[in-house]
Amino acid sequence: MSVPELQCPSDNKPTPTPYGGYFNTRLYPDVTRKTVAKEIPRFIKRGVDIAGSLSWLVILSPVFLAIVLGIKLTSKGPVLFKQHRLGRWGKTVTSLKFRSMYVSNGESSPKEYVTKFITRGTGTSPAEERKRGEVVFKMAGDRRITPLGNLLRKTCMDELPQLINVLKGEISLVGGPATYTQHPPA
Repeated sequence: MSVPELQCPSDNKPTPTPYGGYFNTRLYPDVTRKTVAKEIPRFIKRGVDIAGSLSWLVILSPVFLAIVLGIKLTSKGPVLFKQHRLGRWGKTVTSLKFRSMYVSNGESSPKEYVTKFITRGTGTSPAEERKRGEVVFKMAGDRRITPLGNLLRKTCMDELPQLINVLKGEISLVGGPATYTQHPPA
């Protein structure tokens, strides 16, 4: 069985992406080809993303309101936490989450966690410990997390504002929580 040869430009120069940045056409030859067969599923997926995120935003609006009030009443600071992540084509996407930690925390807890993790002295990696059924050290009782934030994290409700990211077209409902996509402009 032979491997088909890739079709790529003879000069093999990096090709600009629609959102800045570059990619190598030798590694990604299919990206430069626009076909109807690719555009129809992408259009349907975007439609499902819009309909799904709008529906869930409307259905969950009372939950959003309760969480917003809870965050404002229990701690100072903004309601949303913004985190920059790398999306499709190397574009930066601002991921939204409900804030679950107190504002202006020191770095003592993360430093303690890393110190304990590194110096525990077992000589084995966390992956090896998981294979043997041993418990991997996890940061517990973090003083930086608010009581409401603890509940939000356990129930994954801190990630509900990402429905706004889906509506904006920055991420997709399908493909898991870490699937950050950037849809081409219409």
